[in-house]
Amino acid sequence: MRIPPWYDDAGCRGMDRELFFPPGRDIITPEAEAACKACRVRRTCLNWSIETGQYGTWGGLSEKGRSDERRRRQRRAAAARAREECGEEGQVA
Repeated sequence: MRIPPWYDDAGCRGMDRELFFPPGRDIITPEAEAACKACRVRRTCLNWSIETGQYGTWGGLSEKGRSDERRRRQRRAAAARAREECGEEGQVA
């Protein structure tokens, strides 16, 4: 895995990697949770992990948490597209 440039500013930098890769899809260690909560690149980390399909704890979410977040984002994007289409069709020229 290539390390993303924002990782230099990550709250987890230098911490034991095992804390962020526990067994199971829905587990976050207390140490990882605390590091992510205080991290200034948390949102960037979360977005990157969702876009690249990472496993473990990223952006303060477990694998399952990111899967749920990905589905929420997809639903919001679909709803926004539907609103745009309805608005465009309802306009009178």
